[in-house]
Amino acid sequence: MELKNDKIFTILICVFPILGVYSSGVSTSLSLAELILILFFITHLRKMLHMRLGGFAKNYAFFTIYVFVLTMISTMFEGLTDSLSLTAIRVLRFVFYSLIIIVYIPEYFDINYGKKLIVRISMLSSGVLAVQQLLYIFFGKVTAFIIPFLGLASGVEMDVFRASLSAQATNYYFRSSAFFTEPAHFCHYVILGIMLMLFDEKEENHGFWRPIFCTVCVVLTTSSFGIIVALLVWGSWLVIKCSKKITVKQTIRIGVIVVLLLTVGVYINKKFNVMGILSSKLASSTIRRQDSSFAYRVTRGFSIYSKLNILEKLFGVGIGNIGIILQQDTRLIDFAESDYMNSLSYILVSSGILGMMIFIKTIVSNFKYGKLEKCLTLYILISCLGSSFLNSVTWLMCIAILSKSSDHKSIEKMSVSINYE
Repeated sequence: MELKNDKIFTILICVFPILGVYSSGVSTSLSLAELILILFFITHLRKMLHMRLGGFAKNYAFFTIYVFVLTMISTMFEGLTDSLSLTAIRVLRFVFYSLIIIVYIPEYFDINYGKKLIVRISMLSSGVLAVQQLLYIFFGKVTAFIIPFLGLASGVEMDVFRASLSAQATNYYFRSSAFFTEPAHFCHYVILGIMLMLFDEKEENHGFWRPIFCTVCVVLTTSSFGIIVALLVWGSWLVIKCSKKITVKQTIRIGVIVVLLLTVGVYINKKFNVMGILSSKLASSTIRRQDSSFAYRVTRGFSIYSKLNILEKLFGVGIGNIGIILQQDTRLIDFAESDYMNSLSYILVSSGILGMMIFIKTIVSNFKYGKLEKCLTLYILISCLGSSFLNSVTWLMCIAILSKSSDHKSIEKMSVSINYE
């Protein structure tokens, strides 16, 4: 029975970003993925009574408790008790995701099965995206691989969503995203698959055509985040390979891969002006402009933090409070149109510099274990810097791979040490 639960939970975590596209139909703030996860959570509550916390789970539990207590104190200190219901919803979501990470992932997530599933879904998603692009290039057909009879979690009507894709294709460029509604979400998922293909010991022996194909599809989305991180992933792979003694055959293979990637990159850039699109996004850094620019996402939250007083900078304003403070505080009037910020700056604003230090310490605690853990740690930090990644649809999946992989290697290291003694 436990094996069945492991498989169900692992599948749920791996398809969570796809199911997260759809509305639960219960509440506008609850996705289908979250509803199913809540049902699993409730039916396995007994696990809460028999918690066995590993190293990563203990660190994350400390971070969660710190942020929770700080939020309660900050809410009262800032005089925001009138808006307690809104704060409570965001705090509950934060605590729920944290409990999944602390209790359920260590117990139920099957790391080996999960890795295989993520790689297969990444390949399938990339194949679908390639089909979407071919249909658009040769037939001018704009397609969306979204289940039509399910509502979108974003609250946008399906007809409106499809119309926006057509308008985008007419005025700009059709940015396909396979099973996702946003190219950035596709990139978040598939880049994790690319890392597993390149750095996981069981996956890296299957050849290089898979990560190359997925990388080409990431470039086709013209997502600035996706392209930059894909380059960093391949750069890390090259550094690791070149730092070891390699044979002539391996040198030729690396050379062929580099030339192939450059050739494909030049062709795609010439065909779709990817570099021009990327440059315009990076250049769009106006603080008051709420758009999809990469610079906007990176800088806005830190600009808000710079306006806080010394106590707020040390301890933050609490999870879920920043939106109300932006509306009420005259110091922050320039940012009142939205409470959006990337995850690192959100943690900084919500829990202060102390909370930020605890969070980073928790994530980098796994850096020492291996090349996959090193790359994944950097990927999570970069994702937190470039987007609203914390508790996003891809967050649980990345943390599951990082925490379980690290815990496994920690146990293996202890076993070797005991046997040696």
